[in-house]
Formats: sequence, C-alpha cells, structure tokens
Amino acid sequence: MTIRIYPFDDLLILKYTPDNNSGWVRDKLRDDGEFALKKTFLFKVKDLLDEAEQNKIEKAIENNDEWMETDEDDEPLDQDSIAFVLGHLTDDYYHIKPGKVTTDHSVFMHKDNKFDPKLFISARNISVFARMEKYMQRDILIGGNAEDAIPEPVMWDLIRKFPNTRQKDLYEGSIISGIIRDYVDNIPDYRAKYENYLNKQRTVKPSDLAPLVKNQEVHKFQLILDKLEMMLAHQKTYTEHQWQEEILTMITLIYPKYIHVYKSVPVKRKGHTDLQVDLLLIDSGGYADIIEIKKPTDSMIVTHGRYRDNHIPYRELSGTIMQIEKYIYYLNRWGPDGEQYLSRKLTGLPLGFEVKLTNPGGLLIMGRDDTLTQDQLKDFEVIKRKYKNIVDILTYDELIRRLKFTITLWTAKPGLNNC
Repeated sequence: MTIRIYPFDDLLILKYTPDNNSGWVRDKLRDDGEFALKKTFLFKVKDLLDEAEQNKIEKAIENNDEWMETDEDDEPLDQDSIAFVLGHLTDDYYHIKPGKVTTDHSVFMHKDNKFDPKLFISARNISVFARMEKYMQRDILIGGNAEDAIPEPVMWDLIRKFPNTRQKDLYEGSIISGIIRDYVDNIPDYRAKYENYLNKQRTVKPSDLAPLVKNQEVHKFQLILDKLEMMLAHQKTYTEHQWQEEILTMITLIYPKYIHVYKSVPVKRKGHTDLQVDLLLIDSGGYADIIEIKKPTDSMIVTHGRYRDNHIPYRELSGTIMQIEKYIYYLNRWGPDGEQYLSRKLTGLPLGFEVKLTNPGGLLIMGRDDTLTQDQLKDFEVIKRKYKNIVDILTYDELIRRLKFTITLWTAKPGLNNC
C-alpha cells in the first residue's frame, strides 16, 4: 500500500494504491458514501477522480521530465490505484476544506511546499492536522508568507517530535508502573526510562536573554564597585549612619531578592522590653533576614597576636555575631504572633503580603582583609565556616572581589558591547 500526494495545476491530488485492487474502495464509496484512509483522510464520492481524469493527469505527469523525478519506491503508473482531490489552489495556497483532514477548520498549504504523506500521518496512524486542530482551534496555514503561517521547516521539526510508538509505550508504562509500584514489588521503573528517553531527545532551544541585559548588568556592578572603592578610600568622611545608608543601597542591588529594608524594628519579648533590630531585610517571598553593617576599622577581624597558636576574632566581630544570633533567637521564638504583628506594622508591603519568620539568616559586612597574613586568613575562614549556617560574614575586600568576579563573568559572555 502506498500513498502519494502531489499538486497538479490547481488541484492537490492524493493517489492511493492498495495492496490489492482498488475495486473495494469504489464499492465502499458507493455503499457508505465515504472512505476513511489511515485514520487521517476522509473522502466523499464527489472527491473521487474518475478513471479518465486520473489517466489524463498521470499521462501528463509521465510526459513531464520534472514530474518523473520521483522517489524510487513510487509505484508504477499503471499499477491499480485510485485518486482523490484533496485540495484546490487559491491565492498560492492549496485549500483543504474541513472534513477531509480536520473537523471544523481548513488547512492551507503553500504551493511550494513539499507534499509528503508524512506531513499528514504520524506514527500509529495519528492524524497530524487533526491533533493540531485540537490545540489550535483555528485554520492552519503551512508555508509561505501569510500572516500566522507556520514555516515549512518548523512543520517538519514538529513531525520529527511527534510522539512515536516507543515514546507512547514508555509513557503508558510510566503511568501504570508509577501507580502499581506502591503495591507490587519488582516492577521496572518505567518512569525513569521515560524521563531518560525524553532527555535524549532534541529539546527546544531556549531563548538567550543575556545579550539583552548584560551591558546593563556590567554597568550596574561597575558603578557599585567604583562607588565602594571610592568610599573605602574616603571612609573617614562618612558617619556610621551615612555609611550604612550607602551600603544598604548597594546590597539591594547586589541581592535583588530583597525588596525592603526596615530600620529599628521592634521585637516583642515576654517579660522584657522590646528588642530593636537595627536592620531587617524582607525578601520577595516575605522571609525576614538580619543584616549588620559596620564601618571598616584597622582592628575588626582577627588579632595579630596568637592565643594558643590561633588568631582569634576581635571583640567587635564576636560581639556583632552574638548580636545577630540574639536577634535570630527572639525572632524565631516570636513565631506566628510576630509574623502577624510585622505584617501589620511594616509599611510599603503589597496588600495581603505576609512576613515570615522561618529560620532568619544573618548577613554581616565589616572589616578589611587586605592586610591579613595567610595564617590570619586561614583562621578567619575557620570562624566564617563555624557560623555559616547562621551568619554570612563578608569583609569589604571580599565584597570587592565578588563584584569584580561578577563583572568578569558578565563580560566574558558573548555578544557584549562596549559600555
């Protein structure tokens, strides 16, 4: 059995050659008034080309050298076959009316398309255009420059990705095994096989947004870096309050998940006066974190001398860590009551936005490490790792290194223009 689809003048012809003679097809048309082919095509008696018309078309094709360049597996012209009119040419598109390959919508195929049965019939005799109609719910245009037309290469890509027999079997297996594996032992994990199969298939190429934003990102981080280096060079001209304000602006740009910073936030304590949290960060999910910002001084990180062969943290560092731990402790104890109180108390939040006190974290920015020895840096790293589950400790030099590294990564991305 073979199916061939080809244009001829203003007609789109489907030629069907059954394994046996075609008489039974004509009988079915006479008795039922219609003939369904491969669960895809549906023809009426009026679509049938009479033998004279069919012979006339095939004779013209036979005498045309261009038409004789057919695939090797095409059937001989004189083999018993039957031909139907699939579509008519209108404004450069062959119009296939509803009812032939779709139910309620038309299919328009550009005259320069390659007319191949594979465009109509997928694996397991799945009607391609019937499936497309199900999800599009509109007329389907293939090829050409008409508005909303699907390019022919895209159509062939869709055909290649259409579910085949193996994919359908694996999908069915994943559904069935996923249910019965909870009740029956030693059932193969078809879900894993299905996922592995999908992972091996060609995926849709993601759109790359990086070229659209990289110049702005590099410019942003470079501005922050220049500002921070300038501040560190002239830190004595800033008060503690001014310094905090400047750094807070940078932090919300470096960490865009934080949408609000609140100062002097009261935390209720049973049997005690309220505890004032200096700086409270709220992220886009409503979760609260603590941040402490200290102006850098010469002695804020670890001692120059050793205690039992270790460089220990200065009181400023250990005391600030203790303060953050205290804030976190009372915020956690405050629980749901604190969440409701802060959701009402804090201004500038969207309507219905809820503050969440779920294991708040801490961020501490203080000190310099550019003058520390290797031994001091190692001991400082031990201190940082000891508290990393509670507080992220950053020196200003480390913040500078992070900014430079981020700028380097963005600059290395392809498509970057000079700022």
